[in-house]
Order: sequence, then structure tokens, then C-alpha cells
Amino acid sequence: MRWRRLCNVGLRGRGFTCRFLLSLLMTLLLSIAAWPSELQTAQIRGVVTDQSGALVPNATITITNDATGISVTAHSDDHGQYILTGLRPAVYHH
Repeated sequence: MRWRRLCNVGLRGRGFTCRFLLSLLMTLLLSIAAWPSELQTAQIRGVVTDQSGALVPNATITITNDATGISVTAHSDDHGQYILTGLRPAVYHH
């Protein structure tokens, strides 16, 4: 009932409709709720070398999230390069 009064009195005369404004508000709220989850990822890149500085292909790289204990594994490519993506920001150890 209150929404109907608000729309009839304050906004209808200005060319707006209550449904449009409520739809816009809901869209904004849902967008804001989904936004932080997209931003909270990280990645780690690196190159694996041996003691002499030579590149190490097909090396296994494993990191573990200290808070959750979840491990993520990657393998270096032919040039010793690796990338771990989609990581939640946290403290990791290898």
C-alpha cells in the first residue's frame, strides 16, 4: 500500500513508473551482491629453475592455503613457467 501511494503521488507525474524504479533497484542490489565474489581471486605466476639457473620443464608446483588446508597444483610448461589462477586471497605455503 505504501509503495502504491509513493508511486502515485511523487513519481507518476514525472514520467517514472514504480515498477521501473523497483526493477532498477532490484537489479542494482543483485549486481552489487554478485560483484565482490568476482573480484576476490588472485593468481601466482613463476618460473622454475634449478640451482644452476636452468629452466625446469614439467615441474610440479603445489601450494596450500594456510587457513583452509586446500592445495592447488600446477605443472610448469616447456619453458619452466607456471600459473595458478582462481585463488582466493590468503596466505599460501609450498
